[in-house]
Amino acid sequence: QESSRWSLLRLNTFGHNVPCIDGAQQSVDGFAKFTKIVDGPEPSAEIDLSSLYPAARKVTRTCTLGKNRRAFYVHDVFEGLKPGAEVRWQFIFKADADVEGDRLALAERGRMLGVYRKGTAPTPWQVEPVEGPKPLNSPNPGFSRAFFTLAADADGRAVVDVAFALVETDVVIYGSSPAALTAAIEARRHGKTAVIVCPETRIGGLTTGGLGQTDIG
Repeated sequence: QESSRWSLLRLNTFGHNVPCIDGAQQSVDGFAKFTKIVDGPEPSAEIDLSSLYPAARKVTRTCTLGKNRRAFYVHDVFEGLKPGAEVRWQFIFKADADVEGDRLALAERGRMLGVYRKGTAPTPWQVEPVEGPKPLNSPNPGFSRAFFTLAADADGRAVVDVAFALVETDVVIYGSSPAALTAAIEARRHGKTAVIVCPETRIGGLTTGGLGQTDIG
C-alpha cells in the first residue's frame, strides 16, 4: 500500500464515498462483510467494516431505504478509537451545492436532494472540487466532494447519521433576487410548490441588502 497507485484519486480511499480515520487510507488487506440483511417496507443492510480500519476496534455501517423509496439513511458507528481521533465522512457528487446549516442541498436538472447529518459534534459541511495532482489524475470536471469531520469522544466512540432525501417540488428557482421571490409567490398562487436555490446567505438582493458602493458613489 506504499506504491504510487495509492496516490491516484480515483483508486484511493479519498476518491470514494467512504469514511477516513485520521487521514489514513483503508487497509488493502481488509474485507467488508454483510452481517445482517432485513427485507420489508424499509429494507436495510448492516456491514462490518472493522478490518478496513486498523485504528478502530469495530466499525459498522447500516444502510436503510425509506418505505417510500424517496430517502436513504446511513448509520455509522466507530468504536475503540483513540479519544479525539478524527473521522472524516465524505461523498462525491456532480450537482450544484448549497450548505444550509446541517443540510446540504444538491440540485441538478430541476431535481433536488437534501442531505442531512448529525453525529458526535460534527463540523459544518464543506464542499471542494475533486481534482487530483496532475498528470495522472483525471480532471473530473463538475464533480465535487462534500465532507465533514467529527472527533471520537473520551470513550473512543463516534456515531454518524446521514440522510439523503429527495425534495419534492413542482418548481425550482435559482437565484435570490426580487424576481426569484416573485416567481416563487406566483407559483404558489397557481397551486404549485416552489423551492429557491441560491448560494447567498440571505435572499432579496438589493431589496434586503441595502445600498451598495455603486449606489452611493
